[in-house]
Parts: sequence; structure tokens; C-alpha cells
Amino acid sequence: MANTTNGTNAPAIACFSAAKVACYSLILVISLVGNILVILVVYKNKNMRKTINYFIVNMAASDLLTPLVVMPLQIARTLMLLQWAVPGKFGEALCKIAFFLTELPGPVSDLSLICMAFDRFVGVVFPLRVGLISSRVRVSMIIFTWAIPVGFAATSLYGFRLGQKGQKHYCYWRWHDDPSIHTQVHRNYFTVASSVFFIAPLVLLILLYSVILITLGKRKFPRVNQSQEAKKRNRRVSRSATVIALTIVLVFWICWCPYNTYMFLVAFQYNWKFPRECSKLLVFTISQTLTYANSAINPCIYFVLIENYRKGLRTVLPRTLSASFAGNSSLKVTRNVNRQDTQVNDDGDCLELVEQPTVNS
Repeated sequence: MANTTNGTNAPAIACFSAAKVACYSLILVISLVGNILVILVVYKNKNMRKTINYFIVNMAASDLLTPLVVMPLQIARTLMLLQWAVPGKFGEALCKIAFFLTELPGPVSDLSLICMAFDRFVGVVFPLRVGLISSRVRVSMIIFTWAIPVGFAATSLYGFRLGQKGQKHYCYWRWHDDPSIHTQVHRNYFTVASSVFFIAPLVLLILLYSVILITLGKRKFPRVNQSQEAKKRNRRVSRSATVIALTIVLVFWICWCPYNTYMFLVAFQYNWKFPRECSKLLVFTISQTLTYANSAINPCIYFVLIENYRKGLRTVLPRTLSASFAGNSSLKVTRNVNRQDTQVNDDGDCLELVEQPTVNS
């Protein structure tokens, strides 16, 4: 930002920086507490250690990088007006590692959403073949969600450098000393990243959930030992689980779409020259903050929409605090689950989002 020391701009800059720090701090606290609780709830409750919940925990683990790495880094950069405080080789290594870690949460969550959608797809479209997603396959899928983002983000270990302007040190992206080569490489990098982690996953998720919703609309449960009322209840539970999964997907894309759109425009319209106009900088800041906010919104979705997670809080929180979370909510996905004729199990529908029923002996 030019003329940062100008007296007329200083109050606006100070107000803008204070607002950013306040938003980042709020995201840090909610994301840190919420995602830790999600992991603890699944860890403490063995009945919740099911396929979809493993993917939710995987997303929570990647989202923890936001409060542990991304938010402290952004707060520090904002308070120091983007100056990198540690010069030298150690500072450059820290620069590369820090931005390498900031590249992971989005892609890992993105691929986790695809795994969740595939799990729902198998459970709904092929209910008699849910054994396809065995524990070994599940582990392989989770490794897959990390391996590709780590390999792609490793390029930042080369691309980020520590530079100096006046008395200040900056960590910036520079693929080559020649600006024209840097611009072309950066365009190619963003094109590949956008295709692999944004466009292709979006198309795949739309296809998977379209088939899931169409199948649910025509669904006839094959269980001959169930009453019509039980079959209707199972169909309702299956739809509720799909709605929850769809909500997580939609929130993710709402949070990430503005940032990806903005960066696409910058890459191809502005030739990767960061726009200096205040309004464009504000748009960039808001769109980037939305991506960070996704890590704080996700655990809120789980505890608001999934009854099992609210009940699980009783095992990790004091009774007085957990009681407020385990009450009634606007969306109930289980009711009267102790009746044998209403049992919904993993073999039939793969509904790991809902509480597994118990049969009284």
C-alpha cells in the first residue's frame, strides 16, 4: 500500500488493520476450539468411529492448520504491515515452511469432501455393497487427501523467497528473477491448482450428489422384514444425512469461490500485478478471510446439525456446558432408534452421521 505513512491514510489503515486482526482472532479461537472438540468427540465415542466421521475428523485436522499456523501468521503480518521480522537463512526457511503449511487446509478439505461424497454415493446407490469401503480403503483415501496437496504445496518451498525493501523484509512469491517468466509460471501454477482443487472437484461433487438425490427420490428399501413406517423413517434418515453432507459441501464452496474467482481475475486480467486500489484490496481481504472462516464454520455445522456430535460433547465437556449443546435442535436425524424394526445400520445405508441404534435384550 503506497504512502502508508501519509497522515490522511494512517487512520484508515489503522482501522482496516484493527478490523482484520479482530476477524482473524475470532476465527482463530472458534476454529481452534471447535475442531479440537470435533476430534475429541469422535475419539471418545467408539460408536462414532465410522467412515464419514473419519473424513470429518480428517477435515478438522486440516482445519486446525488455520488457527495454529495461518491466523498467527496473518495477524503478525498485519500488525507489522506485512514486514517479515526474521531476516537471513533462518527467516527464509521459516517463510517457505509457513506458506507451505498455509497451502494445505483448502485442498485437504476439498479432497475430503469428495471422499465423503463417494461414501454417500456407495451407501445410497449401492446399499448392498458398502463393504467396498473397507478400513484399508478408508486409510488409503485419507492418505490420498494429504499426499496430493502436500506434493502440490511443496512447490512453495521453491516459489517463496525472502526479500528486502528498504529496512523491511518481506516473504513473497517469486518463481524467477525475470518478471515475464515469473508471471507465466505463476499463471500456469494457478491454472493447474484451480483445475485440480476447484473446477474438477466441483464438477465431480455435482455429479455425485445429483445421482444421490435422484436415487433417494426413487429409493425403495430392499428389507422385507421392515414395516412401511420403518422404511419411510429410514428413507427420511438417509435424506437427512445427505442434506448434512450437502450443507458441508455448499458452505465450503461459498467460502472458497470468491477467493478463487478473484485470483483468477488477477492472474489473467491484471497480469499478476496486485491491484493497489483500496476497493479491490478490500474485496481481496474479504474473499481471503472467507476462506479462513470456513475452518471455523465447519465445526459449528457439525454441532448444530448432527445430534451425535452434540451428545458427544457430554464426554469431553463439563456437564453444565454440554447440557446446552445436547438439547433439541431444528434438525433431528434420529428418533426411537431402539426399536428393532427401525434399525438403520452401516450395511444397509452407510449412515455414519447418525447414532447407531441399540436393541434391548
